[in-house]
Amino acid sequence: MKRRKRNTVTEADRSDVGIMEMKSDRKLDMEHALEGVKLKYRQVLVLKYYKDMTLAEIAEVLDKPEGTVKTWLNKGLKQLRDRMKRKGDLFYG
Repeated sequence: MKRRKRNTVTEADRSDVGIMEMKSDRKLDMEHALEGVKLKYRQVLVLKYYKDMTLAEIAEVLDKPEGTVKTWLNKGLKQLRDRMKRKGDLFYG
């Protein structure tokens, strides 16, 4: 009885699985959209949001002025937003 009780799947467990699958799909969508961003912009986005580096650190690593890194970050985010929006339009519009 104890073993059977521990192995039963509750309704809450089932809903958690759905949430995990949804998060996984979002991550895959983001990674797929990121692949379509220009390489120099993608590098800045990955260093900023995946490696949690500051703009000054990114500028030092890429050997570029901080202003250039800021510009690339903004352009990269714009490209990423556009790609994600187009993907949403394919499914919902």
